[in-house]
Amino acid sequence: MQLTVSRHELKEAVTGFSKVIGTHTSLPILACVRFNSNGVITAEGTDLDQTARYTFANATADRHGVFTVPLANLKELAKGDEKDSIEFETGAGTTVNITNQVGTQTVKHPLNGMDPTEWPVCPAEIATMPAAGFLETYRKLIPFASTDNTRYVLNGIFIEVADKGEHPVTMVATDGRRLSLWNTMNLPLSKSVIIPTTKFLSWNGLAGDTSIGLRTERKKKEVRVMGLGMKVGPWFYDVRVVDGIYPNFRQVIGTSEDSVNRITFTDQDVTTLRKILPTFPGSSGYDAGIKLRAGTDGNLVIAGKGKEDKTETALELNGGSKYEGEMPAIGVNGFYLLDALDAGFRVFTTADKVTPLRSEDGKGGIHVLMPLKIGDTPVKRVPTSTAEKTNETTPPSAEPAAEHNKKEVEMPENKETKTGTTENEVTALDKVLVAYETAKQKVREANQALSEIADAVKAAVKEQKQQRAEVENVRQTLAKLQTLKIA
Repeated sequence: MQLTVSRHELKEAVTGFSKVIGTHTSLPILACVRFNSNGVITAEGTDLDQTARYTFANATADRHGVFTVPLANLKELAKGDEKDSIEFETGAGTTVNITNQVGTQTVKHPLNGMDPTEWPVCPAEIATMPAAGFLETYRKLIPFASTDNTRYVLNGIFIEVADKGEHPVTMVATDGRRLSLWNTMNLPLSKSVIIPTTKFLSWNGLAGDTSIGLRTERKKKEVRVMGLGMKVGPWFYDVRVVDGIYPNFRQVIGTSEDSVNRITFTDQDVTTLRKILPTFPGSSGYDAGIKLRAGTDGNLVIAGKGKEDKTETALELNGGSKYEGEMPAIGVNGFYLLDALDAGFRVFTTADKVTPLRSEDGKGGIHVLMPLKIGDTPVKRVPTSTAEKTNETTPPSAEPAAEHNKKEVEMPENKETKTGTTENEVTALDKVLVAYETAKQKVREANQALSEIADAVKAAVKEQKQQRAEVENVRQTLAKLQTLKIA
């Protein structure tokens, strides 16, 4: 079979397959891309959990056929002028002869692919229906999904399908410390599913009208959702859904009825915070804690303290952001706050220092952010005009402000949110976390002990080999001595 594709289409396909095919694969065949000419010309890549299939619009083939090419080789072929073309011709066995057109030059060379019969069985394309807004909302939620591999269910985006309502579908993501959801769509799904966060779906090059559908399987009397299929432009993508029960996120959403503290950000100050917060004192480390409090005329002040600092750095925003309420200060994770601001949330309300901050964007989006515990510490101020110079000191008469104590309140997952909880109250979730950290430490110690045992075994084996070599040398020497004749 002889197949010709433009470098432009090949480059687009290779970029997408790079989001699916890993650098290190469990099977050699999974490092390849499978080309298939059967009425239409397609290329396919998979890692068994997800499959991407690209349909070429301008490729040509002289007959039906199938062959595979390693993705690493395709990446090299995709480099160059997009107007050029590349020709693949199957040869003897798994050989594929490449003709690479580079300007006025033609470069030919053979390439060893793999047996196409080793290609795993991939899901067939399923029926899909238009899903406006799905991909955009999915990408908005990615920053809020957990990246902790031990929290498998929270690693995905939950799509809850209700039975009624104008917008019966809600998409949710949480990592246990913050939660975001949007309820502005009417997706063509019959069941609730958890979609993993993947590089392919977050790829900006994946754009166009989107349609989705569920891949189901009947087991006994139950119909189970196995995967989600999606069509976007020339791509069809199938991904295995997460098998698990998502936490009851509605327990932590709450309402703003009892909230007496209100923090309002303006777009101007959000732009300033994007530049300042990543290097602001206290922004490094696990908690990345900063404090929000009122300044002059209710203007919003952010304060933070580095690990080695004895005093806090305070910055009063002058772009119109406000802090209103009874609490002297509220502690939050700075990076989490930035993620929420980037997602479009601007007004946050809370009832007290242990109640989650809640925000609505007015477009069906709700964000919940757990606060950090804070205490009192001296302050040094930073003039807004020199905000980026966060180490500038001020007179000792500066007002005191609060500081987080590096301990974050965990968002409950399967129980109702407790409001009015005292700082010293130990919840069941706290006990679980302590037990988890203890178990993790024990595992580390066990791994270290096993590593030491392995090193000792290797040393013993090496010593045994040396002894065997010495014994063999002695035997050879004795054998030579026995052959000598004494005159």
